[in-house]
Amino acid sequence: APKEDAVFFTNKAGQKVKGTEAEYAAAIAENNTYRASTVTGIKPPVDTTESSAVEQMPLGDVMAFAGPGPEIINGRLAMLAFAAAVGAEL
Repeated sequence: APKEDAVFFTNKAGQKVKGTEAEYAAAIAENNTYRASTVTGIKPPVDTTESSAVEQMPLGDVMAFAGPGPEIINGRLAMLAFAAAVGAEL
């Protein structure tokens, strides 16, 4: 008999389960699972909502003092400076 790939998922009780695709499908039908691992290449369906949509912001709002831009740029520059410092010390 051909070997069926294992599907790894977590049930609502928090138990880690290693099963077949049929067992995973049954757990989905019973609403007794969280998202499955994609180790086997089986991607579970993902529900999208309006809250998952990307909000567009004008550049002025992004780069404002309270906007996300300056903090992200500062963090990226700090990571770059740390890598440069480590490289200089080696």
